[in-house]
Amino acid sequence: RANKQKFEEVKGMCDALRELMKDEIDAEVKRQVQERIDAEVNKKVQEKIDAEVDAQVKEKINAEVESAVEITKKESTKATEKRINALIIALSKSDRMEDIIKAAKDHDYQQNLFKEFGL
Repeated sequence: RANKQKFEEVKGMCDALRELMKDEIDAEVKRQVQERIDAEVNKKVQEKIDAEVDAQVKEKINAEVESAVEITKKESTKATEKRINALIIALSKSDRMEDIIKAAKDHDYQQNLFKEFGL
């Protein structure tokens, strides 16, 4: 059986110790709470920064892709025009004016003429 007087004595010492340590305990609790708040705020800020960086990177990539596609289209168009003009010149030098018109109307015929003239 526990000695009630001894229990009360120990309880009193614990209460006294708690009272003596109250300021230190409160300060440590406050410090740890602030530390957790700071960590959570930093985490949220970093998430927002990451999201903004991701958005800007995607925007920049999309702009560069669009630019590259536009450049490729222009280059392709120029190459196609150059190829067609070369075919027209080759046909006119060969005195094949009717073939120029036929090639303009018939894609397959035009492709055969490109092969014929090595274009």
